[in-house]
Amino acid sequence: MHLTNYEILAIIRVLLESKAFSKNDMKKIVEKLLGQSDRDRLYIEENIKSELFFYIGKKDINVSLEMICNISQSIIRNELIKINLC
Repeated sequence: MHLTNYEILAIIRVLLESKAFSKNDMKKIVEKLLGQSDRDRLYIEENIKSELFFYIGKKDINVSLEMICNISQSIIRNELIKINLC
């Protein structure tokens, strides 16, 4: 079962609005999602190209995909998580 183009577009829009990732990470994620498009990839690209071009993640938060995985694993294992904001 594959995602529809509408679902892919919706997921990409939510990710772009979150501004949680670096521009480089965001481009990689978007490219992988676009690779799931069965047809009309251009439709999705046209709908997001401006947002992706001007995308700036939150400067005070630098979330990496590795960090998200590590936090998720700690939660699953009921481990204490210490976060330093400085």
